[in-house]
Amino acid sequence: MTAPITIALLLVLSNVSWAAQMITDPAPWAGFGPASFVVGSSIVAILAIVGLLLGRAPWSLHLTTILGATYIAAYLMISTPNGFGYAALGFAALAAIAVYGPWLRTWMRKRPSALGPGKVPSIMMLVALFAPLGAALVQPSRVSIVYLALAVVAVVGAWAYSQAHVWGLWTLRVGVPVASVVTAVVATTVWAAAATSAYGVALTVLAWRPEPLVMVQPLVDVIPAKRFIPLDPPTPEATS
Repeated sequence: MTAPITIALLLVLSNVSWAAQMITDPAPWAGFGPASFVVGSSIVAILAIVGLLLGRAPWSLHLTTILGATYIAAYLMISTPNGFGYAALGFAALAAIAVYGPWLRTWMRKRPSALGPGKVPSIMMLVALFAPLGAALVQPSRVSIVYLALAVVAVVGAWAYSQAHVWGLWTLRVGVPVASVVTAVVATTVWAAAATSAYGVALTVLAWRPEPLVMVQPLVDVIPAKRFIPLDPPTPEATS
C-alpha cells in the first residue's frame, strides 16, 4: 500500500506545483488558458489517483504517464519556468517512472472488473475528460469561449454518461461534433484547427460505437407482468 500512496502523493504535488507556476508566471498562457490547464490537469490527476488507489486499474498507470508527458510538453512551452515548474516536472517524472516499477505487481488488478463499463466506454469517457487540458495545450495564448464550450460539452457529456443518462451519450454523439466544428472554424492556427478536428472525430467515433449505448440502454428491457400464483397446489382429483 505504500507504493500506490507514494505515487498518488507525487501526482498531487506535481499538480499543485504546476498550479503555482500558472499563478506566478503563466506565460505563454493567457486569458482562460491557465485556469483551463489547471482544471484539466486536476481532472486527469484525480482520475489517475482514483483508478490507482480504489480501482487498482491498469489504465491508471498509462494515465499517469500521459500526465507526466503533458507536463514535459508544458514545461517546454512555458516562457520562464520557475521553481514551481521545475518541481512539477520532477514530481510528474518520478510518478510516471514509479508506476512501472515491480512494487505495483501485487497491487494492480490482473483482470478487468466484471462490473466495469467496458473498454470502449472507458476510453470514450477518458478522452472526453481530457478536453479542458487539450484546450489549454492547442492554443495557449488564446483559449476563447468557444474552446471552453467544447470542453464543457465533453465533460458534462462524460459525467452524465457515467451516471447512466442516455442524454449524456447523445451529448457526446451530437454536441461534441458540432462544438468541434465551430471551434476548428474559429481557430487562429492550423495546428489548433487540426488538433481540435482530430479530437472531435476520435470522440465522435467512440461515442457512435455500439458498446457505449449498451451501458445506458440494455439490449433486453425487463417489463413487469402480472402473474397468478395459486395459494394451494392443485390436487390429482381436480386435474383429472
